[in-house]
Amino acid sequence: MLFRLWAGKGTASPVELPGELLRLVAAEFDARRVHGVGDAAYHGKPLLVPNTTWTTRLPTP
Repeated sequence: MLFRLWAGKGTASPVELPGELLRLVAAEFDARRVHGVGDAAYHGKPLLVPNTTWTTRLPTP
């Protein structure tokens, strides 16, 4: 649906980028719950967006 390329050090982190995109989609479809899916690298507070859920594989210790 949407994608962003990580621009390197000094920019938004690879976890913050999908959080920003999830916010855009959630704002566009405010009457619906939006669900995101990512691999184990995509977990953390930047992905806690109101009216959304996120499924990821837990990282291995």
